[in-house]
This record gives sequence, C-alpha cells and structure tokens, in this order.
Amino acid sequence: MTSSITGMAESSWSHEALLPIRVATDDPRCPDSLIDVYRKGLRGQWDAQTDLDWSHVLSPENPLQMHDGTNPLADTPIWRKLSPAQQTQVRCDLQRWHISQILHGERASMLCAGKVMLSSTDSTIKACAAVQAVDEARHVEVYERLLAKIGPAFAVSPSLKTLLDNVLSDSDEGITALGMQILVEGLALAFFKSLQRYSSDPLTRSLLELVMRDEARHFAVGQITLQQQHAHLSQAELARREDFAADACGLLHDYLFADEVWAPLGLPARECAEHSRNSKVNRAMHRMLFRHLTPAIHHLGLLGPRMERRLDEMGVLHYAAFPI
Repeated sequence: MTSSITGMAESSWSHEALLPIRVATDDPRCPDSLIDVYRKGLRGQWDAQTDLDWSHVLSPENPLQMHDGTNPLADTPIWRKLSPAQQTQVRCDLQRWHISQILHGERASMLCAGKVMLSSTDSTIKACAAVQAVDEARHVEVYERLLAKIGPAFAVSPSLKTLLDNVLSDSDEGITALGMQILVEGLALAFFKSLQRYSSDPLTRSLLELVMRDEARHFAVGQITLQQQHAHLSQAELARREDFAADACGLLHDYLFADEVWAPLGLPARECAEHSRNSKVNRAMHRMLFRHLTPAIHHLGLLGPRMERRLDEMGVLHYAAFPI
C-alpha cells in the first residue's frame, strides 16, 4: 500500500458559465410558506467559530469514530489480508474522501446560491438564496477545518464533478436550483444522516446537527419554489428538467462507491469496486438517498417516462409513492 497523501485535490477548478443578472420585480409571487422559511433561516444562524469545539482532537486511527461495518471492504478477503496499520490507512482515507466530496459539494452550492440570487426576478427567492449563500460559506468553513484535522483533500470525484459542472454551467436558474436544492442537497442530507447515525465523534456529531438544520431548510426552499415554477412550464421545459434530473440520478448512483480511493492505496481497484457496489453499507446508503429523492422528484412533476425508466433500473421507483 502507498501513502494516503496520494489523491490530493487539484489546486483550482473552474469553468465558464452564462449568468444572467436580473433585478427583482415589485410583485413577488412566492407563497407565504417561503417567507416563513426565509425568516426561519435568519433566526437559525450559527457561528462556526464559537458554536463548535475546535479544540477537540480526532482519533488518528479513526477520525470520525466510525464502526468498521460502515467500511464497504469490511468482512472481505481484501480487508482480512491487511495488517492493522493498513486497515487504519484504508479507514482514514475513506473518511477523508467522504469529507473531501462534501466540501467540494458545499463550495459548489455556495456558487449556485449566488447564481440563483442574481438570476431570479422574485425578491423572496433572492432573499432565500442570499441566506443560503451565507449558510454554504459557513459549511465550507467547518468542513475545511474538519478536513484539516484528518489530512489533505481528495480531488472531486468524476461523477460528482460532472454533476456540479452541469448545475453551475446551465443558463437556466431553475436547473441550477433543481440540481442544487433538490439533488445535491438530497445527497448531502442522506449522507449526513448516515454519518450522524454511525459516528461517535462528538465534534463530528455536533457539526452535522448544525449543518443538517440548514440543509433541510434549503431542501424545503427548493420544493416550494420549484413546485410553483413547474406549474407554469411548458411540456418541453418540463421534459428538459426531467432529462437533467434523470442524468443527475445516474451520476449520484455512481458517486456512492468511492472508486478513486483504492488504487492509490495499492489495492486491486476492480475487485474493491465490486465489493463496494455489493456491500451492505452502500446498498443501505443508496436506499436512503433515493428514498429521499424519488418522492421529491415525483412531487415536482418530473416523473415522466425517462425518469421512471432510470429509477426502475436502479430499483427505487417504488419510493415515488412515499411521502417526502
């Protein structure tokens, strides 16, 4: 096995995007429920510096204090052949990879919130996006500080980068909101719930409790605004958003398996990938993610033929009948 310093993030990640800038109209069309969420966001602000105990020291062998049952290689021949030191290396790198991907997502979400704020013509949507941009900046801060305690950041995974690029580069702020507030936030909420369930590290748990409160509010904003917008879209416009969401669900499905971790550690990448895809922990994570996303997609009127086929292929179409 090689050092876990491999897989460090690129120093920069940028691309050009079309960005219309619009002044708000004097006639906001959003419902009172959105104003309520906005005011809840103002009341729910917290301070990353003072509301978390950064003096806490993480375990060098298991930074997030996760049981090995959450490791997709646990109970495999590959895992049993590793020395205790090598198992520690895999454990730490998996946790470092996950926190790195969260950080990449939070950085992109901050930009997406700014894009929606600039592009929307509704003053309440602009206000909610402004609050979300502040929230995401705070999330970037806490995950940067948490990752600094674990090790260097991994590069953004190829599937997640493709999704984030698509969300950021589209000129339609509705596509950006759909990608950010429903799909990326849905992924974040599912992973945070899983991490909070299995982590026994006090700093990690406190951080997740605060971040999840913000993310749930962002998801609610997306549900309210997009449901209203979709009621006024043409069939062609809805079909375009359905296509975007169907492609995004495929990328989210591929993202879950941490394929980038194995080869830099000197492990057989193909065999590890197979174990990861068949592991109980990743199957459970897949169910949790799409149990959250599928009803939301249905609620937004995007469960057309292509989306149905994609979700059916992934074995999660039945979640469409579940409540959000």
